[in-house]
Amino acid sequence: MNLKRLPFYFSFSFGIFSQSAKAVEIPVDVGLGPSLYSIPDTLQQSPLKPFWGLNLDIKAVINREMIAKYKDKIPQKFRKTLEKTDEVKVGYLFIPSNIMIGIPENSGGPSIYGVSWKPVGVNLPVDLSVAKLSIGSKILLTYAMIKTAGTETNKVTSTTHFIRPGLDLNSELEFMFSDSFLFSAGAAYSFYIPQEMNGSGNKKYSLWRIAEGRATLHYRFPVDVKI
Repeated sequence: MNLKRLPFYFSFSFGIFSQSAKAVEIPVDVGLGPSLYSIPDTLQQSPLKPFWGLNLDIKAVINREMIAKYKDKIPQKFRKTLEKTDEVKVGYLFIPSNIMIGIPENSGGPSIYGVSWKPVGVNLPVDLSVAKLSIGSKILLTYAMIKTAGTETNKVTSTTHFIRPGLDLNSELEFMFSDSFLFSAGAAYSFYIPQEMNGSGNKKYSLWRIAEGRATLHYRFPVDVKI
């Protein structure tokens, strides 16, 4: 995927800039870091311990400076709203936000491998003296392949293909070291429509929530795009 084309898709999809505009410089934020996941639900007789993964954060950033610089290129219907906005981050639908890698600790132990997409969200930013705090919620879609060691009546290891829409509640603290480098740490709690393991119909062994803690290193760079 060509990162230089990402801002075009972002801005064109949302109609923020007029199509008659010349080259527009849009910052792209690329973030990568580890995530730690925990599943409070009972998926099998032995509990699933916390496991690691990766979080990906690739977005076009529309900040206050950019809005002021290209004010004449923004359609009139968007100007008042954007002038009151400190920063807008627009993601790309087909890039997953999270990759889960729950490797079994022993033979026959539980494992989980999955991805999540978070295409739409709302955040409330709070400017602190040394960082920026954001609290919000996102719509998400998760697919995970989960292997469990069975139940009391069936000891055979089974595979569940978990695929569910959901909603997460999240908070994040962002530190800006320079115009190009940032660091953020956050937590999220995701809720899903419950799904029983291996379609057993036993609600005792089902998944409907996942907790996450994450740390992300961001690199931000400008890209010139003609829209």
